[in-house]
Amino acid sequence: MLTQTHKTHRVDWAKSNRCRYWEKVIFSDEMSIWLAGGRVCVWCKGDSKPVKPSTKHSPKLHVWGAFSARGTFPIKVFRDNLTGRLYCDILHECLVEQASVLYPDG
Repeated sequence: MLTQTHKTHRVDWAKSNRCRYWEKVIFSDEMSIWLAGGRVCVWCKGDSKPVKPSTKHSPKLHVWGAFSARGTFPIKVFRDNLTGRLYCDILHECLVEQASVLYPDG
């Protein structure tokens, strides 16, 4: 949760960096989505209590994406844990190739 101080610092930073050359900046991030473990509603009769099913290792997907002032980059969805090698492959496949299209002048 952001405090008022955090919000004030963010606004101050944004104001002081308005003149930067943002067209050359590429923002990227990755996230994980667990496919099980969300909220579940059940009906029970009388005093019976539901048995909560559990999954020892919930399946998950990982997603990587990026954008810049000139456009978006392909979203990459993958199941493997993100290693250095996989991250380099994603950057080459999604970022480098699209950057050459969005930034033909370098």
